Amino acid sequence: MTVKTDYKTKLKISDDYINRLQDLIERVRDCQLEIGDILIELIELYEDREGVLKYISGALNYSYELLQEYENAARRWTIERRIEYPLMDWSFYRNADPNDPRDIELLNQAIDEGWNVTTFKEHKYPAIVQPYAMVGKALGVLQKVELQDARLKENLDNICIRLENLKHLIREYESPSI
Repeated sequence: MTVKTDYKTKLKISDDYINRLQDLIERVRDCQLEIGDILIELIELYEDREGVLKYISGALNYSYELLQEYENAARRWTIERRIEYPLMDWSFYRNADPNDPRDIELLNQAIDEGWNVTTFKEHKYPAIVQPYAMVGKALGVLQKVELQDARLKENLDNICIRLENLKHLIREYESPSI
């Protein structure tokens, strides 16, 4: 196995560790898809998707939303499709639709160019990297920050106001009125 060194560090982690981690990551992904397969089987058996997912979620004290993701990915990515794309990260299975030719094109490009799932999503949903969206995300994060110090809070509030203004300016610039 060749270890990528396109990141900025002087570390060199042994291939033994990398191989062990890769094996664990692949096993986790395979388990997530297997959970999805079992959920599909139960849903078909009981003919009640919501009931099955709620029951399993409650019985296992596990996230209903994650169970939905496992089931959705397993439905889209049939075993035959998984064989076609065997070494993908779980997040690719979760975000890509093998029945959508555009997604397949992007997946092939991701494989050829060594993209991570973030790069894949940026190509699939280009709006998420547009300035308006990025400023909105930053603003959303900053608005969740709770500060006790009045001076820090005032500065944070001023930053949020400026970001709101920037968002409006970007929106006006992106869609000028005629």
